[in-house]
Amino acid sequence: MTEISVLLSTYDAAYKLEKTIRSVLQQTFKDFELIIIDDGSNDNTYEVVSSFADERLRYFKKEHSGLGDSLNIGIEYSKGELIARIDAGDICHPRRFEKQIDYLNKHDEIDVLGTGYGVFHGNKLYYYYFNPSKDAEIKKLLVYRNTIFHPSIIFKKSIVLCNNGYKNIPYEDYELWLRISPKVVFANLFEILCYYWFDKNSITRSNIDKNKKIVFHFLTATNNYYRNYILSSCAPEKLKAIALREYFWGNRKRTRKYLLGLFYYFPWEIKNLFFFFTTFIPNKWMTQITRYHIPNRLQYLFFYLSKETKIIRNEFRDTLLILSEE
Repeated sequence: MTEISVLLSTYDAAYKLEKTIRSVLQQTFKDFELIIIDDGSNDNTYEVVSSFADERLRYFKKEHSGLGDSLNIGIEYSKGELIARIDAGDICHPRRFEKQIDYLNKHDEIDVLGTGYGVFHGNKLYYYYFNPSKDAEIKKLLVYRNTIFHPSIIFKKSIVLCNNGYKNIPYEDYELWLRISPKVVFANLFEILCYYWFDKNSITRSNIDKNKKIVFHFLTATNNYYRNYILSSCAPEKLKAIALREYFWGNRKRTRKYLLGLFYYFPWEIKNLFFFFTTFIPNKWMTQITRYHIPNRLQYLFFYLSKETKIIRNEFRDTLLILSEE
């Protein structure tokens, strides 16, 4: 029986699909199937996929309906008890599945396992990022932001099936994690095992303000996890949760209101001061800062010569080299 079903949904992304498929098929862990759901593409996606003669690859095309629907269809077709994700353009480290399966075999309680990730375009690594590794910290920060990088995950299929799958909305993964978080155990490996293609023309990035409003809605109105967190928190934690929710997804005027209340408890906390002063940056500038990950890229440059960053850069280059050999 196949151990992992890898889901790749794609829409008009043939130009960046080949390396993604190759990075999956060249994994050191071999017991998987790669399910490609073509969400009604109008380009040469089929030709790219059919150029690979590998029996582990399964291709399905449907009418265009969105990523959430595509993933649910992929889960329905899947044979594995574990589901892995990857997006068109993204690249897997050659040992990604091997390391994730090894960790899951040693920690059977884990339901959803992500990894650290690098952000790249072409042959250039822009920056890398580690999410918290332990379940408690992941869930604590989940109130403010998505702490599970979707294209890096492996999860137990039964967990998603018994919770009605993905919703067909932007940030479908974030909504799913919030919805199932009281029932599952999360973890992230503290390793860069997935590389995310930075595409400024992607659907999510081209509709930042619209999609932020959608996230704000399901954070404040439809998600029990967020409400329960607020109700169970002490006064400073409540103010912090509401302020950061407003900062990332809502209204910056309201952000200032809640941060001013937070200053009563922590008047000189640097992070709160930073959030407060950046709320005065014009919205147009903030959108560009968010869109191009400016803080992360500056941090990467600051640590460019560090030992850790050198190792990560070299592993990225080695991964590209392996892919170019085929």
